[in-house]
Order: sequence, then C-alpha cells, then structure tokens
Amino acid sequence: MNRPEECQTGEPNREARSVSLPVFFFLPTTKLTGGTLVVDRYCRHLASTGRKAVVVAYSSTAERPSFWAKTLPIVRIETPVPQKLVVATFCLPLLLPLIRLARVGFRQAFDAPRGDFVPVTIYTPLALVLFILHLLGAIPKPMLIVHDNPRQVWTGPLSFRFVIPMFRRFLGELSVAYVNPALANPVALAAGASVIPNGIDDIFSSAGPSQRVRRLCYVGDVTHAKGWDLLLRQASCLRALEPKLLIHCFLSARAPQSGSHPQNIVVEGVGVAREVLATFLRGSDYVVSTTRNESFCLPVLEAMRSGCVCFCTFNLGTAQYVLHGVNAYFFDPSVPGSLAVAIAEFESLDEMARAHFRSAAVSTASRFLWRDALPLLDLFLSRASFPLANSVRKSRI
Repeated sequence: MNRPEECQTGEPNREARSVSLPVFFFLPTTKLTGGTLVVDRYCRHLASTGRKAVVVAYSSTAERPSFWAKTLPIVRIETPVPQKLVVATFCLPLLLPLIRLARVGFRQAFDAPRGDFVPVTIYTPLALVLFILHLLGAIPKPMLIVHDNPRQVWTGPLSFRFVIPMFRRFLGELSVAYVNPALANPVALAAGASVIPNGIDDIFSSAGPSQRVRRLCYVGDVTHAKGWDLLLRQASCLRALEPKLLIHCFLSARAPQSGSHPQNIVVEGVGVAREVLATFLRGSDYVVSTTRNESFCLPVLEAMRSGCVCFCTFNLGTAQYVLHGVNAYFFDPSVPGSLAVAIAEFESLDEMARAHFRSAAVSTASRFLWRDALPLLDLFLSRASFPLANSVRKSRI
C-alpha cells in the first residue's frame, strides 16, 4: 500500500514534497531593497518552521548589510563590476559549478538525498539564466517573484520589439508571482501567475506619541533611480522657505559624500535597523519619496501605516494605493518648490481634516501586511514542480 503522501504512480505528492524541500534564493544584490527584504523576512519565517533556506547573492562589497539575519546562510559571489551586468551576461558559468557543488553537499547539509531543492529568484534576467540551467538538467525548474519591471531591465531600440515578447513567452513556462498586478501580463496570468503584494511588518504602527515632531523623513538610497538628485533640489528650495524643517535620511546602501548636500539634510544612518526606523516614523510628521521607478514602493506604505503624511512621486507602486489629497500627496520633484507647496496644502487643513487624512493613510496601508502575504508565499512555493523530472534523471544514467 502506498503511503498517504504518495500518488498511485509512486511519486510523492507534489505539494507535500515541495513544502519540505530546502529553498535557494538567487539574488542580484545583497543591498536592502523591496525584493531582498521579502527574501530576508521569508527566510526567517522558514527557519521558524524548521525549513532550510540558502541565499546565493552577488555582491560588490565584502561586508554583509546589517539587515540580514546573522543565522541566514548566504553564499556570496564577489564581483568587481556592477551586479546587473554580471547577472545578465556572465552568471551562467559562475552558477553552474556552484549548483553542482551545492547538490553534492545536500545529503550532509539538508538531508535531501537526491539534491532536490526549490530555486527562487526576484530578478527577471537571473530567472532566465536559471531556466537555461534547468533545461540543461543542472537544477530544478525555477520560480520567479517579479519585483522589477521588464521594461526597465531591458532597454534599447530592439528591446520592445524582440526581447519583451520573448520574455513574455518565457514567463509562461515558469511559476510566477507578481508583487504588483500592474507588472503582470496576460500570458503569465493565463498560465496561473499569482499576485502577492509586499507587506508591512507589524513594527510599523501609528500607535505612538500623541504629539509628532514636525520633521521630514526620507527612506531610500543616494542613487539616480531613487531620485536622490531630485531630493537635493527640493531640499534647497525647502531650506529657503522652511529653514527649520529638516530632512532626516535613512539610507540603505551608502552615505553621500561630505558636503554634497544642503545643511537641512541630516543623514541618520546607513542600514539602520528597521525597529529604529519604525520608532522614528511614529514620531514624525512627514515622509517624502522622490523615486523615479518603483514596482511597489514599500517605504511609502510603511510611513502611511505609521501615521505619517506622505509626499511621493507617481509610479507603478504608488498608483495602486495613493489617492491624491485623500491619504497621501503626489508631487512633481522636477518642479522646484513643489514639495513645499504640497506641505503647505496639507497644513492649510483644519485639525479634524488632518486627523481624517492620517486615518485614511493608516487604513489604506493596513491592506498590505506581511502577515497576510506569508500564507500566499507559502502557497506559491508549495506549487513547485517536481525538482528533477524522471526523464532528465534517466538521460543521465
């Protein structure tokens, strides 16, 4: 008689097997981003349930960012050139020996005799490389959690005519979950793609001091994509109009050069613990986001959940939940002084209207909680295909 977890063919039940398999997360970076934060939090969840997880990440620095769990196994591939260039072009020969080595060590490390595991990535070009490795029989079929916009990954005159259509067909072959429905395409949705929004940790809450400090917070990075240059431009204008209003910056990767920013910008730290950030937001009035491209924009939602008034750019992420003048404000950071105008617009409201505004922001953000996303991620990964098909195993004999 077959065991309950096995099918009549003798193959273990797919969902039962995939739930117990170790998970390998392949990342293009170890910096704090929306995608890497999801991986870090989910790995902690797996550890709390007794499952194994490993992160294989490219990194251009030898120091691990402080937000990663110290107990989380990380296989770091040091690269002297930008990570995206490596992942998109050279990671095939780098990954293949690493995968083979990992499979050999699975018996001792993870008690998985056949070296089965669930490969997952959040970066679409890397998913394509992993899929090629799967076709070569080197690894199981990968799973993809889309945290980037394919139109931002591949640029150039030929991209939209050739690469994007090819990529859409490729997505139809994978198990895909989108962090934002605006990123999804009909081919992937028809193939059973999931939508799993990023979630806010419970540490971000509006329960805090009755009196907030009139200060402006920025959570991001000193990069062009995050709009650091736009923030500097707005800070200069704000300093002339509101000299006492300071901008407190929490940066994820590196600090700006000394003297390269206006005096009303205060750098609170790089890689600050999220508990510290949550406490700071609970006592702050405003948060600004000048990012150019975002698929979800979790910092804005975390600030809204903390009861802050947010001033943000219009992008794929904020377009899903921001109602201008109702729970947050859109502003154009390329227009000098537009941030000061938006702040003045909010401060022109009476006390009752301000309280209603903050309440609307908290209510909106409460629809995107990490504890609600966890079961969806568990269900998504439980749909993993059999790690190596019988036909592939037989071809090796």
